[in-house]
Amino acid sequence: MKDILIIGMVDSIHTFHWIERIADGDLRIDLLASRKYRRIHPDLRELLDRQENVKLLRKFPNTRLSPYQDYLSSLILRIFRKDRSQVLKKVIKSRKYDYIHALEIQHAGYVLLGALEEIQSDSQLIVTNWGSDIYYFSQFPSHEKKIRRLLQHVDKYSAECSRDYDLATELGFRGNFMEVIPNSYSFTPPKIDSMRSSSRSQVTGKCYGGQFGLGRIVIECAEEVLRINEEIEVFLYSVTQDLESTVKELVSKFPGRVRYAGIKDSLSHESLLDEFANSRIYIGASRSDGISTSFLEAMSQGAYPIQTNTSCASEWILKGCLGSVVGTSKAQILEAVLISIEDDALVDQAQVQNPKVLEINTDPQHLNAIAKSFYA
Repeated sequence: MKDILIIGMVDSIHTFHWIERIADGDLRIDLLASRKYRRIHPDLRELLDRQENVKLLRKFPNTRLSPYQDYLSSLILRIFRKDRSQVLKKVIKSRKYDYIHALEIQHAGYVLLGALEEIQSDSQLIVTNWGSDIYYFSQFPSHEKKIRRLLQHVDKYSAECSRDYDLATELGFRGNFMEVIPNSYSFTPPKIDSMRSSSRSQVTGKCYGGQFGLGRIVIECAEEVLRINEEIEVFLYSVTQDLESTVKELVSKFPGRVRYAGIKDSLSHESLLDEFANSRIYIGASRSDGISTSFLEAMSQGAYPIQTNTSCASEWILKGCLGSVVGTSKAQILEAVLISIEDDALVDQAQVQNPKVLEINTDPQHLNAIAKSFYA
C-alpha cells in the first residue's frame, strides 16, 4: 500500500472531488491543510468519516465549541506563527511518503516549496495547476520566480488544458505531464431531458468580482438583455460582496425578473444544477480561469455556454462541444448572448450534442482511473 500526502484546501469542494476519485484505491492518504480555514467542506468531512484510509493531519480537537473549531485552530496557528511549510517539514520528518501532491500552486505549491530541503529523495512530488495558477500569476515577477523554482523540483505536473502545459514547459518544468482532465468535474446526466433549451427563458450568469471575476460585465449584459427582451429572466449566482449592491439595483429595475444568490448563500450543488437545467444560456466571464467547472456543468444540463477566452473553454469546443468562446469586453459577450437568444436551432443542437461529448470525456470511472494513475 502506497502512502500519499496531499496538501490542499480543506474547505474546497475541488479538494473533496479529487480525493473522492482516489479514496477507494490501494492508498493511504494523509491530507494537510494548505491554508487557514474556518471549516472543513461538508462533503470532505463526510468522506473523512467513512474512509479509514483518508486522514486529516493536524486537526483541531473536538470541544463543546465544535462549530468554531476550524476558526480557533486558525487563530492558534496565527498566534504561534506556525508557518504551513514548517508544519509540512515536521510531517515529512515523522513519516515517509511515496508521493507528496500539492493540489494548487498559490497555497499548496508554495507550502511545498518552503519544505523542499526536507523532502526525501525517494518521495515523488506532484503539483496540480488550478485555475489561474500559472496563466495569471506567472505574469508577476515575484510569483514567476517561485513557480519556476517549484516546477524545477517536481516530478509530475497536471492541469486542465494544454495551454498550461505549454506554460509549464516555458517556466522550466522537465518532468512528466499527467493526462489532461478536469480537476473537479465528472459527468452529470441532464436533469430535464424533455424540456428543449429553446423553450427556456432564463439566462444564468456567474457573478464573481474581485481579482479574477468579470461579474460587473455579466450584470451589464444582463441589464441590456432584460431591456431588449421582456420574456427573459435572469439568475445570477456566486455574487461577491463588491457586486451585491449593483445586483440589488438590477432587481429593483426589473422586479420579478431577476433573482440572485450571494457568494455566502447556501446554494446547494443540486440547486445550481436545477438552475442550469432551466437555463437557455450560461455566461462565465473572468480575467483568468482553468476549465471552469460551471462551464461544464451548464453544458451538461443543456444551457448554451458563453465563456471568456481567458479560460480553457476553447479546448472543449475542439472536442466537439457547441458554445461561444469570446473576448472579455461587454460588446463581445453581449453579442454572443443576443445571438443565442435568437437562434433556437443553435441552442437546441448544443443541448443534444454537449452532454454526449462530456459523457465520453468525463465519465467518472474513466476519470477515477486517470487520477489513480498519478500515483503509479
